[in-house]
Amino acid sequence: MRPVAQVRFGFITAIDYVLVSPTDARPAGDFVNQRPRATDLVIASPALAGYLDTRVADFQQAIAFRGGKTEHFPQDNPPARFAYPAGFEDACLMVTDRIWWNWAAKVVPDVRASLERIED
Repeated sequence: MRPVAQVRFGFITAIDYVLVSPTDARPAGDFVNQRPRATDLVIASPALAGYLDTRVADFQQAIAFRGGKTEHFPQDNPPARFAYPAGFEDACLMVTDRIWWNWAAKVVPDVRASLERIED
């Protein structure tokens, strides 16, 4: 695709299959922002987290908070290292997206089990 067309219609990358869909991100963020209070915790991907008006942790942080193994946090990370409780049981909402299903569930050992518990 020519550069001008990419600016008008969007860029296509090799990792689009794991990225948050731009057409879905804002409506999902607006939906979430209508629900929690500023002190509530929402588990969401970093790509969406910055748009949310509440405390946020991503799935790896939620797993690391409980001492689990992740791709980017050391195992047995003390909960005191976090600014606020960031475990799954602390969250009022959890937003799953393609990065967690298409990448993290295959790479981060505790993500698949966590996603299955959330679905239940």
